[in-house]
Amino acid sequence: MGSVNFARSAVIPTGVAAVTKSDVTTLPSKTVGLYIGVTGAVTVDMWGEGSDIQFLAVQAGTIIDGNFKRVKDATAATDIVCLYLV
Repeated sequence: MGSVNFARSAVIPTGVAAVTKSDVTTLPSKTVGLYIGVTGAVTVDMWGEGSDIQFLAVQAGTIIDGNFKRVKDATAATDIVCLYLV
């Protein structure tokens, strides 16, 4: 597992949930990041402006910071966990 360094962010997540890849199911609105368990591309929609944004070749153990709305079906990475504020 990769190292987790929240020092780069002023926001520390207080909740986690397994992610189901879906083009319609939304993540909690207070999502602050995604933990990637198995390497692959990650396609997301953001709560702000932005849809079908693709992160290529995301390595296992990586945390992608952001306010994500959904993890799309096109995502190849697996074992993704949503980090959010309770």
